[in-house]
Amino acid sequence: MTGATRFAALVVALSVVGATSPFSTCSPARAVEVAIVEPAAGEPAFGRVVFEAEVYPTGDSAVVEMKLDGRVVARLDSPPYRLTVDLGDDNTGHRFEAVARGADGSESRSEVVTAPVPVHLEVDAALQQLYVTLTRDGERLTRVDRRRFTVLEDGSAQEIVTFSGGEVPFTAMILIDSSASMEGDRLAAAVGGARHFVASLAPLDEAMVALFSDRLLRWTPWTDSTEVLDGSLVGARAVGGTSLNDHLYLALRLLEERQGRRLIVVFTDGRDVTSVLDEEPLLAAARASSAMVYWIRLGGDPRELTVRSAWRDGDGHRRQVEALERVVRMTGGRIVPLARPEGAAEAFSEILAEIREQVAIGFYPSVDRNDGRWHPIEVRVDLPGVEVRGRHGYLDRR
Repeated sequence: MTGATRFAALVVALSVVGATSPFSTCSPARAVEVAIVEPAAGEPAFGRVVFEAEVYPTGDSAVVEMKLDGRVVARLDSPPYRLTVDLGDDNTGHRFEAVARGADGSESRSEVVTAPVPVHLEVDAALQQLYVTLTRDGERLTRVDRRRFTVLEDGSAQEIVTFSGGEVPFTAMILIDSSASMEGDRLAAAVGGARHFVASLAPLDEAMVALFSDRLLRWTPWTDSTEVLDGSLVGARAVGGTSLNDHLYLALRLLEERQGRRLIVVFTDGRDVTSVLDEEPLLAAARASSAMVYWIRLGGDPRELTVRSAWRDGDGHRRQVEALERVVRMTGGRIVPLARPEGAAEAFSEILAEIREQVAIGFYPSVDRNDGRWHPIEVRVDLPGVEVRGRHGYLDRR
């Protein structure tokens, strides 16, 4: 909550409480009052945002009707009066309304209008959202002034229109290799790490868990229910070959349906022996996606292993591993090497901590190309020794 909205909420609360002096001999009935505390009035709002109202006096019961752009999105009969709404990525303002009705029949209304991002040139361009990790000497940086950042697209500086820290919610696909090579301690460690990740999700995050081998063994819907996600991991078994390319491609396509920050965490040794897809469709899907891919790589470098299958010879398997590494780099994720299964929980925690500390940057391309081509992006930070890791570009879809 911004200082302005907290102040506004405080004014409402004080006005209600102040209506009756503590030295009065009688206490008149207090009408219910409502104030919207999220989002902030006059600020741009995109993607999934929190819509929250507070009712005063806080001990009184009330039914609150929550409206977005004139449409009722929820009726809540008890606090917290809070939900998440998806605004999409269009550059437009929105009207949030909260109508509270008290047990005594009193009614109160509050309204907040968010604003579009002001642009000097009207173009039909989608907001490009970047999520970058900053490190110096191997340590992550979390507090860097916005004025230190420069975003370059095709070498041209772009105007930064949105900027925030790692509190931005995310949607995660958790891909667990459950093939026969993961039998025993390997799969148990992967499941334990994934359960730790699920248990650490914030209220506005959501995820899907998928266990795969040469086929999709288990999966959940997109959900914020830790019980559903955790339950899908109970009793996992290792069976079959490994179709890593196929299932990573599927994850990238499924994430296209989601809004906001998106990521894939795949736990595997990287030995793909049964995928139908080769590296080119996978790389194309990664270019078209906005998702970051993190690979928890169990064991040593898969290229050092002699692997052959009916689908690929030794060189083909090496190309598959190299393509997976390119996907990780291209999307702004990283490889987390894991020598022993016992470190799985720590690896998942490390990724989650990194996501929480990323910087979210939004910009509208200064030129509306609409050419269907790949456009490279570079983010620079005007501080010595700082390394920036993020997506390498985006596909400008026609």
